Amino acid sequence: LTSKGQDVDIWSIDPHEVELINTRHEQTEKLPGTILPEKTKASTDLQEIITGKDLLVLAVPSKFTRSTAR
Repeated sequence: LTSKGQDVDIWSIDPHEVELINTRHEQTEKLPGTILPEKTKASTDLQEIITGKDLLVLAVPSKFTRSTAR
């Protein structure tokens, strides 16, 4: 999406995860070896992430789908 000019914002309850995404553009625990585009930003503030968005996507790595659904 970022390569097509779209903003990609990630919400997380984990401040450490947000810091990694915003500074190192990676999430080593859930997406090891994956570098996120520099335009990708993260926040622990859900309202900040969803305000003004036309589309929201719930996406989780496969191994976390069950625990997320609970």
